[in-house]
Amino acid sequence: MISSELSPTVSSDHSLPVYDILTIGFGTTALSLAANLASTIPQSALKTLYLEAHPQKAWSPGPSLPAAHMSTSFISDLVTSNEPRSKYTFVNFLYTRNLLVDYTNLGRVQPSRELVRAYLRWCGEEFIRDGAEVRFGCEVLGVEAAKGRSGEVEAFRVFAREGEKGELREWRARKVVCAMGVELAFPAILKSKSLKVAVVHAAEFREELEKREKDGWRGREIAVVGGGQHAAEVVEYLNGKNPRYRVTVLMEEQHFRADEDTAFTTTTLQTSHPLYPPELIRGSVLHESTTYPTASSPLLDSLYAAQYNQRIPSKQNKLRNSATRFLSSTTVTAARRDVGGKIILSTTCHGQTSEKPFDLVVPATGYKRHDYGALFAGMTSILDGTVSVNRDYAVNFRRGVLEEDCGVWVLGMLGGEGEDDVDDSLFQILCERSRRVVRSMFEERKGKTKQREVENMKGSL
Repeated sequence: MISSELSPTVSSDHSLPVYDILTIGFGTTALSLAANLASTIPQSALKTLYLEAHPQKAWSPGPSLPAAHMSTSFISDLVTSNEPRSKYTFVNFLYTRNLLVDYTNLGRVQPSRELVRAYLRWCGEEFIRDGAEVRFGCEVLGVEAAKGRSGEVEAFRVFAREGEKGELREWRARKVVCAMGVELAFPAILKSKSLKVAVVHAAEFREELEKREKDGWRGREIAVVGGGQHAAEVVEYLNGKNPRYRVTVLMEEQHFRADEDTAFTTTTLQTSHPLYPPELIRGSVLHESTTYPTASSPLLDSLYAAQYNQRIPSKQNKLRNSATRFLSSTTVTAARRDVGGKIILSTTCHGQTSEKPFDLVVPATGYKRHDYGALFAGMTSILDGTVSVNRDYAVNFRRGVLEEDCGVWVLGMLGGEGEDDVDDSLFQILCERSRRVVRSMFEERKGKTKQREVENMKGSL
């Protein structure tokens, strides 16, 4: 247990203040929960705390490429579908920043990722300005139960390392929400420390390339590994950059495939179901006929047109020397760094092996979620089996171990691997997830309490 390991340096007495709600993370999911919570209960009525691992939060709905647009409507923001009058809507953000008329004149339903990033940053700043207590640079190590005199759990102990020195701290709360988002995922072959200098994840690619260009980087050969939306966006971005870059796309699929983004699909995703959480509905709708990565149709049309134009004889294409190469049905099997600093990628395609040097390798290989089993390792004795959640994202504990107003909620366990906070379509279900959590925290529990009071009254009569 973390508490026993840290007891010499972490206070464990009952004098610590007890928060009503402690949220682990301050990313997109946490912002949506905060916005929907504020629409239900005044922020001043609750003592809340947010613990964010990063020293400062850079909210992002995916790679920060300037031409990239969301695949979802601006209505699919943090709170609009639950409470369109909230101050934290995307429309109010535009109005506050004097951008509403200009955005309307654009005639676009899907905002750019840059604009959504600015919206999320604005919401985070507004929450802090409105009194939300946020502690950045707090890496949560574990959550354990604190039992009261009755023997039931009366609060939860949250342990974290805070600041550059890694000071060990403990906080207590009656309700804990895990909304930690995801981490960058790299193929095992590209994880070697010797390759780190020339391997940049798609989510960080733009900033890294601009930094290298500013420093006079002269690399030419760039490999993009992956066949989904983010890979396609990186390729489109590079197509509009310096023509000296020669881009090679390495994908295991036969070709890029378009996602299913019809109005019928969107309506199904956004329709609340009383029994099933939206992630399960989303998985059924989007993956019933597809088990491969996809990209938006307009983006794929743009890529195809760019590839065609690169083949037309012109001065710029002569400088480019070759069109973007798409190597389908190709698997990267090995990687090493040569004496000149280039990365040599070994690939196989239909049984044929080959090697090619690259100055930069960009894995567009998604994200991975946190290990919640390790986070709750100190509570295995009171969990109902392994770590699992119900339809309202509440962790399943054994019956009778928690006091009435206690609980833990986890957002991000039910989707596909690495989807939370980065997949555009998840913006369609943010409000529904938050609504279920808020309802589970307050409305349902109030109903159960009233039911018990009525039963007690009947018993006394």
